Amino acid sequence: MEKHDNSGALFTNDNRANENHPNYKGEAVIAGVPTWVSGWVKVASSGVKYMSLAFTPKEVPVDASEPDGDLQRKGQEEMPF
Repeated sequence: MEKHDNSGALFTNDNRANENHPNYKGEAVIAGVPTWVSGWVKVASSGVKYMSLAFTPKEVPVDASEPDGDLQRKGQEEMPF
């Protein structure tokens, strides 16, 4: 599948084990960033069905300003092996 910027595709999630797992999963390129896309079929209080979407960058950069990311790097540098 050729990936164009600001486009993607969703496919039925055949591995859905519980209600929290998305009904659909796929990929997109958003502003040049490869991104995972997840979709859940939901029903509004009015009874109308809709799809709720979540977008997650495929590679989440470690932010040096976050203490956890800083500790992870320090821990890796200090390992003797």
